[in-house]
Amino acid sequence: MTATRHSWTLALAVALGCARNETPSGAKASAPPAAGLTIYAAQGGEVTDPVVDAYREKNPDLSIQIIRGGMGEMLSRIRAEREKPIGDLLWGGSPEMYAINDELFARAELPDAGHFTLTDPAGKWHPYSNNVIYLVVNTTRVSRVPASYREIIAPEFRAQGPIAFSNPVVSGTAYTILTSLVTVAGWDFVDSMLGNVWLTDSSDSMFKWVKDGETAAGFLFEASLRDYLSSGAPLQPVLAEEGLITQSDGAGLIAGGPHPESAFAFLAFMASREAHEIVRTKVGRRSARDDVAPAKGLLDLTGKKLIRADPVWVGRDRAKILARFDEARERS
Repeated sequence: MTATRHSWTLALAVALGCARNETPSGAKASAPPAAGLTIYAAQGGEVTDPVVDAYREKNPDLSIQIIRGGMGEMLSRIRAEREKPIGDLLWGGSPEMYAINDELFARAELPDAGHFTLTDPAGKWHPYSNNVIYLVVNTTRVSRVPASYREIIAPEFRAQGPIAFSNPVVSGTAYTILTSLVTVAGWDFVDSMLGNVWLTDSSDSMFKWVKDGETAAGFLFEASLRDYLSSGAPLQPVLAEEGLITQSDGAGLIAGGPHPESAFAFLAFMASREAHEIVRTKVGRRSARDDVAPAKGLLDLTGKKLIRADPVWVGRDRAKILARFDEARERS
């Protein structure tokens, strides 16, 4: 279905039913309620709950069901359900993941689209937050913080411990990191780095290993770094001379979802200034809107060099990029 401003007006007038029902991703799928909203979330509750709770206050008669899982798992589920979709909206994951699966999503024209510097011309995905992904070192393992990515492949650094890295085949975050590193340092750098990597299928493990000092370095979201530092974790970010890795995440309407008007109304709320003030103050992330300040404790990016991989290459050549990564991993 193509969502329009007319459907947004309709959605505001619809009165639907109410409950809080969150289903773990491993649970057997059940049919959605006759009226309501089913969100597939590739995000944790710490990211989604403050915004969902605010929306529930405005719509106390709306039944919202949240089903969580990794981005790859959610996309596989949506594809498997194409003939009879259960979910209404996918929340989480990078724009590239939506772009290469765009047949799974419906176009939507949002009232606040003009406040986002990054938008999808096809209207299939919609930005939610922007993240800096730092290379960080654990100071209990590393004697000096590198000034560039290239320093971490030097023998001096290798002697201090491995680098935590999640598998870009299953992790959208790792795919962003990989394509950013290839953009600024080339495949030879990645080949060399993989010789000193602990690879995991879970980004959470990548975060935990470097926080706990099991690895000398790893990659970490800026909000997680801020929170770990506030709790005393011995971490330092690498402000690499090549630039900072950035990633956007977003949301999209599932094509043929059972509650298109409810889904569009919620997506429009997600894009609103009100929701993004919640992103800033309660979620603690960097809003994707151009009129909302960064959350407390996040770096002001004014004047900072940011790495921006070619989005056409990242999306179009994903299979080739991952095949090249697998070749390098097998050789390492």
